[in-house]
Amino acid sequence: MGTPMYMRIQQYIRLQIESGEWPVDSPVPTESELMEKFNVSRITVTTALRELVKEGLIYRIQGKGTYVAEQTKTPDIFDIMQMFGVANSLESIRLPGEHRVNGFRLEYPDEEAAEILKLDSDQKTFIVNRNKYVNDIPIVAEKVYYPDYIFSGVPQEKLETSHISALLKDLGIETGKSVSYIEPVLCDAEIAAQLELKKGMPIFKISLEVYDKKDNVIALIEMFNYGKQRYIMNT
Repeated sequence: MGTPMYMRIQQYIRLQIESGEWPVDSPVPTESELMEKFNVSRITVTTALRELVKEGLIYRIQGKGTYVAEQTKTPDIFDIMQMFGVANSLESIRLPGEHRVNGFRLEYPDEEAAEILKLDSDQKTFIVNRNKYVNDIPIVAEKVYYPDYIFSGVPQEKLETSHISALLKDLGIETGKSVSYIEPVLCDAEIAAQLELKKGMPIFKISLEVYDKKDNVIALIEMFNYGKQRYIMNT
């Protein structure tokens, strides 16, 4: 089976940009020009351009056209894992960008989280959903599990916005080791909505288990990212 036409259009545009033929802020051929060049429908061209915009390779100005974007690197799954590898404390694990809370609830965790946190079937956790944004684009979806029996006295606002190291310090809990691991997963409906992706899309999941000095796991942080992406901010 041959390469889909929208991907051929993307390959052509990438080649022109990467070779320097089309410098930053230079115009990309119009939809009509691309339709004629590749003998395809407008929807095929639109699909190709839309995905390149999401990738950050080009940007569009309504009523004017499409242009080559300046490439600005933002955190991806590989940067995050490297950060975990060199971090010497929870405090040093901070992703650049803006955090926004989009969910808070007290409920029974799923089976996997309950097993990691060593919770009984009748124990609940506070679950905080947050997004990390760079240039107003969601790059990481975060789900934090705070066991109720540990964090029940902490105000909701603090659970939503405070770094875990600050929460544990307030509670007088001295942290021990942290264990992180990465795995490929399929995007569920909740994470898909947070990252503006399609449900079932392959993504990466980083899990960070936080322990106290007595080697008890006291919190679980899950982060979801869809690999190397590049974004820009248009002004």
